[in-house]
Amino acid sequence: EVTTVRFRRLPHEYHARHVVQALAKYVSTELIDYVYVPRKRGAYKNYKYAFVNFGDPEAASYVARTMQGKFWIEMKVAGRTAYLHKIHVAPSDIQGLVQNLVCFRDRMGAHVVEGAPLVFIRGREVTWQNVLEHLLNDSVGEV
Repeated sequence: EVTTVRFRRLPHEYHARHVVQALAKYVSTELIDYVYVPRKRGAYKNYKYAFVNFGDPEAASYVARTMQGKFWIEMKVAGRTAYLHKIHVAPSDIQGLVQNLVCFRDRMGAHVVEGAPLVFIRGREVTWQNVLEHLLNDSVGEV
């Protein structure tokens, strides 16, 4: 089942919090547990895509169907207006919260803070390292 979707054609200025803000128009943010917007090292700009994991496959499917072909909302980011781009949504190659966190850790290192994904447990933001440690130890209820 698909729980992680990839959003393409993000405005370069968007960060993970902008994506959460846009998604909040379509689904409760409590259904989102992972948002990652890869950014170019040493630069403010992203690579124009984001990965979002939902705790429920139905929420992922609904958001993918509903947002496909719509436009990212126009926002002021760092004093500039983000350009509107048509949203493209597709299932991610990596599925699930744990798998996404492990992939991020393996690619970026275990101590990355800046540019790290936003992670939520029951709507509460937590550090990705803490969540990964607890999930790998099968104790997510203690997070």
